Amino acid sequence: MKDKKDLAEHFLQTHKQEIEDNGFSRRVMHRLPDRYDYWAAALHIVGVIGGVGLFIYLGGMEIFTNVWSLQFIGILLGGISLLVLWFHSLYTRER
Repeated sequence: MKDKKDLAEHFLQTHKQEIEDNGFSRRVMHRLPDRYDYWAAALHIVGVIGGVGLFIYLGGMEIFTNVWSLQFIGILLGGISLLVLWFHSLYTRER
């Protein structure tokens, strides 16, 4: 099996041909759509805000305040703020 692999590798190395690109790959990459769409970013942000709002509306905060005291609310709100800022920086960076 190793001999076949070596033989194939030798054949490919001796018959290797280079094709000029002339910037084709770069042009194709620039014409591809953005990986992250603005609608996807908006949907993420709406989902996070909606999930947090539903969590608070259904009384989830009472459980945490009873268990972790009021300091946890500050940590939670700080984390939410950081998430929102992170999403904002992801979707508004220079393209």
